[in-house]
Amino acid sequence: MIDELADKSSGLSFERDGGGRLSSRPYAPTTRQVREVRVPTLDKLQLAGAFYVPTGKPPYRVAVLVGGEGPQDRTGLGMLSQLADRLADSGIAVLVCDKRGVRPSQGDFGKYTLQTAVEDLNSELDYLILRSDIDTDHIYVVGYDGGGVVATACASANPYVSACVFMATPTVRLFPELARHKVEEAAAAGQIDAADVKFIQAQIDGLVQIVDTFNSDLVDVLGHQMFLGWMRGYMDHEQLAAAAALDVPVLVMQGAADTTVTPDQAASLMATLQARGRGGQELAMFKGLDHQFGPQVGEAEAKPYRAHPAVAQEVLDRLAGWLKGR
Repeated sequence: MIDELADKSSGLSFERDGGGRLSSRPYAPTTRQVREVRVPTLDKLQLAGAFYVPTGKPPYRVAVLVGGEGPQDRTGLGMLSQLADRLADSGIAVLVCDKRGVRPSQGDFGKYTLQTAVEDLNSELDYLILRSDIDTDHIYVVGYDGGGVVATACASANPYVSACVFMATPTVRLFPELARHKVEEAAAAGQIDAADVKFIQAQIDGLVQIVDTFNSDLVDVLGHQMFLGWMRGYMDHEQLAAAAALDVPVLVMQGAADTTVTPDQAASLMATLQARGRGGQELAMFKGLDHQFGPQVGEAEAKPYRAHPAVAQEVLDRLAGWLKGR
């Protein structure tokens, strides 16, 4: 039985790698004062990051940015750099780090889990609290895509978070539900055929069964070590339950044309937040915008030479305006 499951789950679609250095920066920030920082983690590693110094005088209000899935650096494939630039220009400091295992951050991305991500985000918050130039009553967390899941899990328990922004954040589990949805989305776009869909769905089924079969996060299957912790963490996480535990204002930002994290998920998130009975939640729905909140800039136009999203100005302005209003 295990042999069969291992065979089903051996495809490249769900391999975890060790991170590493990205080959180029997909977006160059224009803010003049961006300082290199090192953030100590709970397990005595260091995360490399950038601290965007805003206009104005300290103590600064500050936002911590959390990117989506995968071994991303501090630019968040161009998304986070644009957010950081706009926030710093509006007077809000920004901290954004390379994920652990993405050099020069230390650690092993191959063993990265939801719990690890939450612990690292808590470490970033601890780092800010100890700085003398931060207004600790105004610390915000902005999560994009899967980063919103990390932000929710952190902010529901960390008393120093004073507001959250969730951008295109799924309410279904990232694994296996969102993984299945992405397969269906690719099929609908004509990127894969019916045979591919059947094969990949079998992979997902096999991985779920392996996680359910073993209690350990690291198992040996047919002579190959398989790390199950990242899947187990997302399978155990209930995003709406975590959102219900939030006791801070929340801005939900959603592209109306998003087919990856669909608008109905933003509606579910808003309903959960409204049920808290505390107020302070807002929904910003952007007509015609997709999962990346703007058109893709191709490699020919991008500087320096990697495609990245060009976040719509209305999105940047709404984010900065809402946080400034806190």
